[in-house]
Amino acid sequence: MIKRIITVIKRDLISNMRDAMILYIILAPLLIALLLNTFIPSANSASFQFAALEEDTKLVRHLSDYGKVEAFSSVEDMKSRIEKSDDIGGIIRENGKYSIIFEGNEAEGIDTAYDNILLSFEYADTEIPVSFRVTEIGWEISQVALIGSISLIMLCMVLGGMLSGLNIVEERQMKTMRAIKVSPLTNAEFIIAKGIPGLVIPLLQSILILIILGLTQINWGMAVVIITASSFISLIIGFLVGILNDDPLTAAASLKVVMLPISVTIVGAILLSDKLQFLLYWSPFYWQYVGISEIITKTASWSGILLYSGIIIGMTGLVYGILHNRLKRSFS
Repeated sequence: MIKRIITVIKRDLISNMRDAMILYIILAPLLIALLLNTFIPSANSASFQFAALEEDTKLVRHLSDYGKVEAFSSVEDMKSRIEKSDDIGGIIRENGKYSIIFEGNEAEGIDTAYDNILLSFEYADTEIPVSFRVTEIGWEISQVALIGSISLIMLCMVLGGMLSGLNIVEERQMKTMRAIKVSPLTNAEFIIAKGIPGLVIPLLQSILILIILGLTQINWGMAVVIITASSFISLIIGFLVGILNDDPLTAAASLKVVMLPISVTIVGAILLSDKLQFLLYWSPFYWQYVGISEIITKTASWSGILLYSGIIIGMTGLVYGILHNRLKRSFS
């Protein structure tokens, strides 16, 4: 049995390597993750960016305690840098007095923070009668990284399903179903062989996406569990694509329908209040979103992850049960 399944998988892999669309399905999420990574600040990056003159070494050393400092040889160079689109402020000494230079489109409240940092420099030798207490507020992460990584992992599920679906469409298009029927390969083995790429490839893609985006300080056991459970969504998508379409172009076009519930889930999970989140319980993508979000933000528990995974598998199992007879007819 295992040998026959492996034989079918090998044949599909050899065929897939000749198809540009399949290569796109495999590589696209990873390339998007690499592009997204350029917009995500590193976890170790500075909270503030400063521009200062090289000659003011004492100020540069002080500012480096609070963020990233870019030193310039002239005021003109410093002002040219400040005029760029990111939030960077310049501190310059003129006529014996320090002043802060902003472009004017910086984030709200950043000017107050710069004022306080400058005051701490100007009055560094003055004892301030205030006691401080540092409190650990927990793990923080860029919302771009959080939402972007979850969205890409969801995309992997869709594209993984597309991969399995295209393999099934190819069998139907080449009219090899009849030959398979008279071979030792059973329908169950055929379904398993066509479904395995849709399970394994999204899992590998998702792990690589988390690594590319620098989200490595997570519980990988939980991540593998929820992503593996989510891969069953990919399996259902693949079967639907395979049995409802007769050629690759219509199969690719049919994925537009799948993108709608994904978009609704992501937007709803972000915008809806906690009291209205129940409106999304029907979507397996919602439980995937919640599970991965909790893992990345380090608020997940094993009980929660197992619950979300169970709900996802239960939903996809229900859909498979509904499609079972249709699948048997399509593969017979």
